[in-house]
Amino acid sequence: MTIDWTSLALQTINVLVLLWLLQRFLYRPVLAVLERRQTEIGERLAKAETARLEAEAAKTEIAAEHASLASQREQRLAQVQAEAEAARAARMQDVAVQSARLLDEAQHQIERERAEAETQLREDAATLAADFAARILERVPAGVLTRAYLEELTTQKEALQALGASELRVVSASPLAEDETTAIQARLSPLLAHPVQWRFEVDESLIAGLAVHADDSVIAHSLAQDLTQLKAAALEHDTV
Repeated sequence: MTIDWTSLALQTINVLVLLWLLQRFLYRPVLAVLERRQTEIGERLAKAETARLEAEAAKTEIAAEHASLASQREQRLAQVQAEAEAARAARMQDVAVQSARLLDEAQHQIERERAEAETQLREDAATLAADFAARILERVPAGVLTRAYLEELTTQKEALQALGASELRVVSASPLAEDETTAIQARLSPLLAHPVQWRFEVDESLIAGLAVHADDSVIAHSLAQDLTQLKAAALEHDTV
């Protein structure tokens, strides 16, 4: 086998030229493109990592905000429950106070009405007793009552002597007969400190009895007065 060194040298030169051309016009641009592509991919990966980190931070922030909102909601719910419980307790206290006040007012009203009823009952009983006594005494002849009350007047010796008027008015419940006026003057004159002029008048409100008037002084013994005292005594006895 014979080697054509010339052809071999030319082919070698061609190969070297081809490699230089490939290195010069193809391999370097491709490397440059690959480097730019790699740089772009690196930037995109960096941006993606940055975005992921931002997303993680946003997620953490949102979770923290949710936790804060949940905590605020729980606190608000607890506050509302506490306020509702306080309002309920205050309302119950107010209802209890109002109930106690109404009960106390009702008890006082019952006590007042009972006291008024008892007072009215005592007054009615005293009035009935006085009316009953008056009806019994109405059956007694007026002369008898007049003489009886005249005797009571004579027991007021000191009071009669203290009368300084020169005229005495003797008031009776009904007109007196002449013998009655004479009897009155005869019984009372010795008990007076000095002689007087006598004047006789009628006042039916006395019911029965006599009243001696001298200026502003009055010495009276009458059935009306006795019935008033009887009624007062009955009321006083019932209240003890």
